[in-house]
Amino acid sequence: MNAINKPLNIVDVTYAQTKASVNTDALGMREMQQRVFEQRDAQHLLVKAPPASGKSRALMFVALDKLYNQDRKKVIVAVPERSIGASFASTALTKHGFWADWEIKDEHNLCDAGSSAGKVDAFVKFLEGPDAALVCTHATLRFAFEKLAPESFNGAVLAIDEFHHVSADTESSRLGALLRDVMNGSDVHIVAMTGSYFRGDSVPVLSPEDEAKFTPVTFNYYDQLNGYEHLRSLGIGHHFYQGRYTDAIHEVLDLDKKTIVHIPSVNSGESTKDKIEEVGRIIDAIGHVESTDPDTGIISVRREDTGAVVRVADLVDDTDQKKARRHAALPVTYRVEGARRRRYHHRAGHGEGGLRLAVRGACPDGRLPSVAHRGDPDHWARDARQPGQDACAVHEPDRRARCLAGRGQGVSEQHAQGNHGVSSYGAGARAELQLQNEEVR
Repeated sequence: MNAINKPLNIVDVTYAQTKASVNTDALGMREMQQRVFEQRDAQHLLVKAPPASGKSRALMFVALDKLYNQDRKKVIVAVPERSIGASFASTALTKHGFWADWEIKDEHNLCDAGSSAGKVDAFVKFLEGPDAALVCTHATLRFAFEKLAPESFNGAVLAIDEFHHVSADTESSRLGALLRDVMNGSDVHIVAMTGSYFRGDSVPVLSPEDEAKFTPVTFNYYDQLNGYEHLRSLGIGHHFYQGRYTDAIHEVLDLDKKTIVHIPSVNSGESTKDKIEEVGRIIDAIGHVESTDPDTGIISVRREDTGAVVRVADLVDDTDQKKARRHAALPVTYRVEGARRRRYHHRAGHGEGGLRLAVRGACPDGRLPSVAHRGDPDHWARDARQPGQDACAVHEPDRRARCLAGRGQGVSEQHAQGNHGVSSYGAGARAELQLQNEEVR
């Protein structure tokens, strides 16, 4: 079956490349963090900013000011799951110009292993003790609150990460009920942080009267992306087909772009249940095989349309012993970093194990375009390459993937996804093709 038409992006955005969202001021703050810090005197702050825009560090700046300058005695940071607690680990902010460091003692990191009862006891002990900062999960906060009165939070700063877990339906949301009771029963300061101020069940996060008590700070996706140095443009397209995606993929693959294709999970309805055969069909859509490197397994494929030869690394088939050498032979490094281990999702869907095509081209001075994603969840990607070095692609499953183009070269990712079709991202670079596998568990 054929796809409906040739791929056209439904969204095309050009960015000013101002560097504003990646450069820091004398205190070590990026643009979003500066906006939040300007509102540090507010009793209740609602920070709405994209994932990995620096909300965690923004909280550190504000919390330290409240401890040192606003007569707050305690800071409690609540995160939805234990692994996210690493985002609020001790951080040497003074190294970057701030006047104090963020410190969490080991005994006040309640996101480590241990029983719920033990963590609740540690939470209560913290409130009664002299130390200033604690990190725990939403669950620990809820369980501890069952043993505490709202006035126990007098003099405290309560920071709630992933604030959309709160619900205005306080009858069914224990976290929402806790927030309401603490706000009404103590002088607590609230710092609420979220990248998506909405809930999937359509229930409001806050009631209008409660939301009116918050001072909002909004930093949207355009603010973030417009402030990058190397991201020139972004395109998003959704393309539909009938039949098998392998019969239509040739109509959406643009081999002149840096491309990623994730084949569907074998558990998906779109999977043929034979992932090796699916790889073969995608290679057939590119052209015909010329040769295979006996040492690395890299496949040379001559394109059907232009006759150019591209190199293909099939990392879906990991049954042979050449996999490590094949990885080493690829000029792009691909790895998974980050404290959280949730499966990596794309806007158009997700692929557990897939085929990854990457077309990359040289810049005029011989350097290569870069897709870089730093493991630090408080930083968006930056191109740290030196002239002559290969690009490095680091994807963070916990903070979603973000793309940067290298030195004005566009970047495109095309995802062959299961249930709804093929989604393509971006525009730009030319030259060599690779196929790489991604598995995130």
